Amino acid sequence: MATILQTSTGNFSEPSTWAGGVVPSANDHIVSYGGYTLTMDTSITLGSSVQSGGWAPSFSSASNAAPSAAIWMRQGTLIVSDNVDLLLKGDLLIMASVATIGAGVTITIDPTDADV
Repeated sequence: MATILQTSTGNFSEPSTWAGGVVPSANDHIVSYGGYTLTMDTSITLGSSVQSGGWAPSFSSASNAAPSAAIWMRQGTLIVSDNVDLLLKGDLLIMASVATIGAGVTITIDPTDADV
């Protein structure tokens, strides 16, 4: 389990979208706070059982993101492409952002480790 920071607009599956070119894998947490657009173009499980540390005092880095967030989108756009299935083990936080959900999408949020 890692927290992966989005560093540019792009598809979830593209390495150029992510810090260090690392595409998030199953159970990772993703953070986007740079005003980017993230297109979820593949089905995946994100988040994991984590110890909740409450809300972060600032949003300056991926390391101090809300520990319960499977996806934390701040000041950006989240697009979930048609027929994508997301299993989120934790919160889906969309703050000062826009979300567009395609046809046939399934988003399941496992509340076990959610803070919100």
